Amino acid sequence: MSLRFLYALLPLVALLATPARAQIEMIFRLDYSEAIELEPVLATVTLINRGDQPKRASTDYRLSFDVKERNGIRIKTRNGQVALVPDELPPGGEVTFTNNLAYLYQIDQHGQYSIAARLTLPTRELVSERVFLDVLKGVELVALETESPDGSARRYSLRQVSRNRQSRLYFRVDDPSGSLCYGVYDLGRHLSFQPPSLRVDGQGLVHILHLTAPTLFLHSVFSPTGELVAQQTHSGDASSVRLAPDAESGFRVLGVGVSAPRDPFIDTLPGRKHL
Repeated sequence: MSLRFLYALLPLVALLATPARAQIEMIFRLDYSEAIELEPVLATVTLINRGDQPKRASTDYRLSFDVKERNGIRIKTRNGQVALVPDELPPGGEVTFTNNLAYLYQIDQHGQYSIAARLTLPTRELVSERVFLDVLKGVELVALETESPDGSARRYSLRQVSRNRQSRLYFRVDDPSGSLCYGVYDLGRHLSFQPPSLRVDGQGLVHILHLTAPTLFLHSVFSPTGELVAQQTHSGDASSVRLAPDAESGFRVLGVGVSAPRDPFIDTLPGRKHL
């Protein structure tokens, strides 16, 4: 065999030895590495179609997550729950979407978990790097139990968690008689030198007032089942701002002037979860 013939074969051999590039690529991340118990755990996935044909869910790709406890035990999905994916990936396009892992897996208890995204293709699987999530209890600052207007029991509490070197305040709604959590809300930044206020008015609405900046307060109003009813930011001196009973609105904020609306960093209320 001549050397000229061997040199002619080299490009073909190199091409055959190169692994085929996946037509679908995946990027996975958690929105944060720490969460409070029962808070939504948001996993963001981007799928990129490198091919020239559209790709369809179930036929061309399926998404799942490998979730493990700290001891390595794998956590199964909740009954009947599957990861959400786009129905179709256009050729040359990409789609970014989010799954709430707290819906899919029972990761609402205090502890550390590891998570990886797994994309199943017709001939191979793509598995992301494993990331870690710490689920925290938080520090309960104030709580009260009362009856809702329909006579059922309610427990409202405010918890504080440090995330990314910032103290954040969370509002939680429970039905203690039925071991049911209606949801957990992230109320945003909280300056801990000013204790938050938690009150329930005559109509069963929950009023929360907390300090988000040296002279800024956030007044939030929730229904007995945890739905956000109203929210407003106020400015004022921390020594004079307080909630006071009001015949028209249940409670109003005294000692402040209304400021321009600000982003309260509220997360979507998760579905009801049985503890």
